[in-house]
Amino acid sequence: MKVFPQGSFRPPASFNSIEDSLIIHKHDGSQNNRHLVIFVHGLGGRRYGDNSTWGFFPTFIFEDFPKYDIGLYAFRSAFGRMKFWRSVPVDREAQVLADTIKTLIRNNTYDFVVLIGHSLGGLLCKGAVSCLFNSQRRNFPVSDIVMMATPQLGSLRVPGFLRWLTTDARVLRAHSDFIEKLVIDFQTKFHCTIDPPLDDKVHLRIWSVVAAADFWVDPLSAGIGVMESQKLTVSGGHTEIVKPDDKNSDAYIFVHSCLKEALKPRPVLFRTENCRPTEYSELSDLHDFASQFFSEPISNLRTMQDWWKVNDTIFQTIERISKSNGR
Repeated sequence: MKVFPQGSFRPPASFNSIEDSLIIHKHDGSQNNRHLVIFVHGLGGRRYGDNSTWGFFPTFIFEDFPKYDIGLYAFRSAFGRMKFWRSVPVDREAQVLADTIKTLIRNNTYDFVVLIGHSLGGLLCKGAVSCLFNSQRRNFPVSDIVMMATPQLGSLRVPGFLRWLTTDARVLRAHSDFIEKLVIDFQTKFHCTIDPPLDDKVHLRIWSVVAAADFWVDPLSAGIGVMESQKLTVSGGHTEIVKPDDKNSDAYIFVHSCLKEALKPRPVLFRTENCRPTEYSELSDLHDFASQFFSEPISNLRTMQDWWKVNDTIFQTIERISKSNGR
């Protein structure tokens, strides 16, 4: 990776000759930022130039968030795969991105990372955090993913014949093997809402921007599995929503709010595995909780109280303690 300290966001000189996957634009001066936003482009995307994927998006974030450094991640896709000796399959590219994030955290460069992915780049972000799960489950290094026009279930627009010709098409087709694995991983390993998990899943918040006039990605695929409060549908096409003309763009305002949320301290729940005898005064709450959990009355309170008087250890309470983990 390459790091460029800057007072204002600007592309590095001769950016076309930089082969590094990740370029970091670091706020200049005495600022020692602990937080990084990484933009990951989609199919055939570019991080710089007149036809760059992101337009003014990185510039606006750099200006509005002095606490975030900006990273731009690039990978070969579409016609870039014509250099087949440099072409890396998407699942392996996900491991590359995951190892890049691990290096940043291991070197104590940053405390946590926010990923913003467009289209195929959003799938790459999800693939990277899936790779990180086994090695970085404790103190997970990615706090949030913002997916912009990302086909989480694949795209129905991928022509059938392309599925056998290109690795990108095999990944992007509806219900591809790569996508099915991601769906299972995120259902079983990650808790993706704002509220902290009540189980042992990794707390990784997912946000989604859906393009109303998207030809390539239908709304179901773009927003599946994301809470309504963490999703926004905006006007514009597949590529328009990642090129805001100004800071009043609906997509930019939404992403801005996501990044603000990521900076807030978050409570972390952990299981104590400790049980204690239920006190008599708690029997009413225990009865109400059990009835609500099973959606039907469980015994009755008077019977529970009678049993407690015979044996005050018959009912046990499991306590879950919360602590604050400031970001």
